[in-house]
Amino acid sequence: MAKHSILFVCTGNSCRSQIAEAMMRHLGSEWFEAYSAGSSPAGHIHPLAEAALAEVGVAPDGQRSKGLDEFGKRQFDYVVTVCDSAANSCPTLKGAIETLRWPVEDPAVFADQGQTGRVKARHIREILTDKILALIEEVRG
Repeated sequence: MAKHSILFVCTGNSCRSQIAEAMMRHLGSEWFEAYSAGSSPAGHIHPLAEAALAEVGVAPDGQRSKGLDEFGKRQFDYVVTVCDSAANSCPTLKGAIETLRWPVEDPAVFADQGQTGRVKARHIREILTDKILALIEEVRG
């Protein structure tokens, strides 16, 4: 069985989409090839994303913040926007077999709030993990 390609998109590609990509690689690598990108990439993976992933033993190995332009005209089976801003700025990705919108808060906004930022990042990781597990189950049939 060929793997499905999936692209997670947010604005900065530093937190939400990085968490989603890493969790899909961790949980669904048998069924999906996971990627992420940003409509306006920050150029780094946010420490809150790395910390939230580390709590569950997942590392964003090989991942980096990148823009949509890196994928050229490549079509993905699934494109998942994890913020409304990215959903509105991705008209070039409409060729996907399925486009999903999973808008969640950006934990990076809370980065200077100490524990609040860590709690938000953990919460976002759990929301995305639940959605990823449901998608994997749907694909497995």
